[in-house]
Amino acid sequence: MPPAVYPVLVVAEEAEAPGLLIEDLSDEEWVVIDAFEDPMYELYSVQTTIAQTAWVYAGINPPPIQGSWDKGGFVQAHLPAYAARCAAWAERFRASTSRTE
Repeated sequence: MPPAVYPVLVVAEEAEAPGLLIEDLSDEEWVVIDAFEDPMYELYSVQTTIAQTAWVYAGINPPPIQGSWDKGGFVQAHLPAYAARCAAWAERFRASTSRTE
């Protein structure tokens, strides 16, 4: 398995990870998120540092990141291709769900 180009959250005892808490997702938004995350991820309930419960998708045996992850390096080297893959996925998802409605 090739090294990952972006970090993957993993669940561990007494661990912390910075992030953005998005609240009040609609049922439709959850459907999209659940469809986007592949079997390499599992949904977990975690406690935030402010004692709030949050749902996170965490990797199951994620590929390692080679060296230290660098946000700037990711943006320059990988973000355009990643964004294009996400846009293509979204288009396929919209097409598949519009046929079933």
